[in-house]
Amino acid sequence: MNAAIFQALDIQRRIADRTGEIQTLNALGVAYAALDDLDKEGEHYERALQLAQATGSPRLLDFIRGSLARNLISQGKFAPAAELLEEVLRRGVDTNVSSRRTQLALAYAGLGRFTEALAQADLAIETARHDQDANQIVRGLLQRAYVLERMNQYRNALESASEAIQTLERMLARLVATLRFSGDGADAGA
Repeated sequence: MNAAIFQALDIQRRIADRTGEIQTLNALGVAYAALDDLDKEGEHYERALQLAQATGSPRLLDFIRGSLARNLISQGKFAPAAELLEEVLRRGVDTNVSSRRTQLALAYAGLGRFTEALAQADLAIETARHDQDANQIVRGLLQRAYVLERMNQYRNALESASEAIQTLERMLARLVATLRFSGDGADAGA
């Protein structure tokens, strides 16, 4: 892990920048998730949650609860993850609604609650479309495909997966067009 992030954390502690410290702990959790160290990931989210509780900020609390839920899902702890996510969605202050619904769909699927999982995946897609968030649309569609597959609805699962691929292809086409227009393409320096 980069020493600079730990230096930043130390400085944030010394100057009592609680929000910065919480964000850094969350970033460390994400980094440990990428390293597949679920224990250290969870430890950082738990520390961030303790600090967030001291701030009393509902938005910050629910953001960290969402991170912690992701860690619980990765560990196969679907019931506590579902409880956290249900609370976050019920409060309605977290701005990552589509992501939280996708996470909740995964937790429900892990619990064998496929009908509820499918409903959450559909709500995630609907929210992402409303927000015009192509990344979350793809995540929701893939989660929907996963749930449908688990329900032995293979044709519908394939349709959702195909729609996710089509969405990714549109994103790629826009990116390529943007790179060509900006002159920042791979062949621009040749």
